[in-house]
Amino acid sequence: MRLGCWPINYKDAHTYLTESLLLYQEIGDRSGVALSYCNLGLVEYLLDNPHAAYAHLGKSLQILRETDEQGHLIAVQCTLVPVFLCLNRISDAQTALVRVLQLADALAVPSSQVDALLMAGRLAHAQGEDERAATWLGLIETIGVAKGVQTLLLQTLVGELENALGAERFVQALARGKILEIAKGVRQAISKYR
Repeated sequence: MRLGCWPINYKDAHTYLTESLLLYQEIGDRSGVALSYCNLGLVEYLLDNPHAAYAHLGKSLQILRETDEQGHLIAVQCTLVPVFLCLNRISDAQTALVRVLQLADALAVPSSQVDALLMAGRLAHAQGEDERAATWLGLIETIGVAKGVQTLLLQTLVGELENALGAERFVQALARGKILEIAKGVRQAISKYR
């Protein structure tokens, strides 16, 4: 698989992440262990192993809840949304999304907010609510430019929604998102998924 212009070998990444996990365990760095499990979960998801991804993310989540590290927690919750979608656990994906949106709102970190809105868009699209998904994407522009992997995910979702809605309906739905303020949009999202 290629991401941008860099070839990525997820099997090698899995090997290196497993080695880092063992090192973090050996030195007793719980934050490092949690982050390694989170990254292993992401790699398993990208390797199309959602059950293994869920197992790693669950271990990461358990440690992060014990240590109360909010920064890494949003990464785990964000990764859980598409994993749950792969496992056809829509209700769990909605619950994880609510947590992502709440954390993004509380942390007020732009990249976390973009991640949360991307996940909201992906979940709405998976549920066949394409106009709502496009509205979520419109909110992203109120935050700023997506970076790295976010850009790839955003481009993919934009293409899928444009195809599903047609150009005119897509642009209208996107415009609805652009006129919402980010805080208002996140609060509305939380109330819709409760």
